[in-house]
Amino acid sequence: MTFDLAETRGGAWRLGINGFLRSADQLIVLLGNDRVQSYQNVYGATSTGVESAVGWTSPGEYLALDGNFTYQSFRNTSTQGTFGDFEGDRIPNRPYLFANTSARLQLQGVMVAPDQLSLHWNTRFVQEYYRGWESVGLEEFKQVTPSQLVHSLAIVYLVDTDQGSLSSSVEVQNLTNADVYDFFGVQRPGRAFYAKMTFEL
Repeated sequence: MTFDLAETRGGAWRLGINGFLRSADQLIVLLGNDRVQSYQNVYGATSTGVESAVGWTSPGEYLALDGNFTYQSFRNTSTQGTFGDFEGDRIPNRPYLFANTSARLQLQGVMVAPDQLSLHWNTRFVQEYYRGWESVGLEEFKQVTPSQLVHSLAIVYLVDTDQGSLSSSVEVQNLTNADVYDFFGVQRPGRAFYAKMTFEL
């Protein structure tokens, strides 16, 4: 369900919430350890969860705030075969809780009448999750992909006229140089800087 509430004196509000249920037969999953990984066939799995989003834009559209949250429980339902012993476990290598937020501050007519200057802030969070079956091994020896909290910041300047538009941006990703990983536990690059300029006729 998605609700776009009427604009009020306090600004415009947005709200969305969804639930989902998925049943998978013969699910292909990447499993392994630090040395070897291979795709294997899990006979049955179900995924249930909820996702929600909320947003607000101030009067005049000077400030916009948005956030969303997802929780999913993706579990093995195999009762026999190779993975029958792991019935009820979460499917490995899949995050189950994650969220992100964003804020945009926007000003018009900063230097010339048709220009626009905006500041964008984004934050992404992923809860730690197991890289193997959660019922196997002692807690202190289990391989996990750690929790991740990543921030990015961008400044965008745009001039849009009948003759054309010019936009330029400077962005810093992973502002705090946090340790980040992909779904398989491989570390990704840290802080990165980007600059871009585009002219359109």
